[in-house]
Amino acid sequence: MNGVDPVSQRGFSSMEMTRAYRLILVLIACASCSSGGGGGRGGGDDEGAGGDTAGGEPDSGPAGDGDGSGPVDQTLPPDPLAAGHGIVGYWGQNGYGGANPADMSRWEPSLGEICATPYYDIIVLAFMTSFVSDRNGGMPETNFSFHCETPIDADHPFLLRCPEIEADIATCHAAGKKVLISLGGASGAYGFSDDVQAEQFAHTVWDMFLGGSGTLRPFGARSLDGVDLDIEGGGTNGYSAFVRRLRRLMDGAGDGWLITAAPQCPYPDAYLGPAPGTALRDAASAFDYLFVQFYNNFCNGASRAPFQDAFGRWSRLSTGSGPRIVVGLPAAPAAAPAGGYVEPDKLPSLINAVDGNASFAGVMLWDVSFDRQSGDPAYGAVAEQALR
Repeated sequence: MNGVDPVSQRGFSSMEMTRAYRLILVLIACASCSSGGGGGRGGGDDEGAGGDTAGGEPDSGPAGDGDGSGPVDQTLPPDPLAAGHGIVGYWGQNGYGGANPADMSRWEPSLGEICATPYYDIIVLAFMTSFVSDRNGGMPETNFSFHCETPIDADHPFLLRCPEIEADIATCHAAGKKVLISLGGASGAYGFSDDVQAEQFAHTVWDMFLGGSGTLRPFGARSLDGVDLDIEGGGTNGYSAFVRRLRRLMDGAGDGWLITAAPQCPYPDAYLGPAPGTALRDAASAFDYLFVQFYNNFCNGASRAPFQDAFGRWSRLSTGSGPRIVVGLPAAPAAAPAGGYVEPDKLPSLINAVDGNASFAGVMLWDVSFDRQSGDPAYGAVAEQALR
């Protein structure tokens, strides 16, 4: 993906002084807060927190509205791609806003508004930009651009408490949409030192965002439907152990959970594989879908033969219990600076080229903010028609 949105108030050295000043304000405002009770408006690199530290046991405290109260709502909609094709959209980085910072009226709308768009089936929240962050007590970092900038408390100033997103997750579920959180992205510092740390992190993610019992929950009592791995740096260590452990936690909690990944289209992916020691070689059956990024590379969706060759290679992972393939495309030319935009009138032929393959599960768009500004009808609407 294209990483962290420059409109966000996080992650850019030119804003270090602003972030430090706001962090001081947060610490002052939260001096008397209870753990997980929220803080003042945050502007810095918003870091995550959650279930277990790099060297400790998973946090087994009660879950709820962010301060450890109330049960987690695990009522998840069924998988909308299970019986056919669908559309996946990444939300949270406001890609259009980053490219057009002065045009705030056309920035990315709320998650709830996106879930009211009929053709989206799965929405992926972008991004968790660090997994085990030293500057936040060994906890994750998150970044949702301008959508959410309030730290959860003074002890975890870089973990965002997002009540608006929490409410919108319920809206999405009521509409039959699934909501995932994407781990990684093109920006950020993430990865694992070894399998032990990766397995502990699986418990952290489960307790913070899914069906676990963490005391700190960015989305309160609402559970997401799963996770997506958009790994574009940091090495290959630990991902097999992470997805295996997370899948076991999911399997013990019933149906409806998803694990996906967003590899680059060149096969194998540099970080996820499949290659010896990678997650897609060692634990491919743990994944439900691959949102392959067919853009910003030679095998992009507009490349014809290279695209079809790459899709054929990825589809081989779907034999047996392997993941199905979702074709990732940019929703506008500006969404893929290195190329790969497929003109709307070419979408039907691209989809027809892969539609006969049983592994094909639909189209992924980067990102919904570009899609919203892509024209009338929107790019995603054109893709939906082509999938019918």
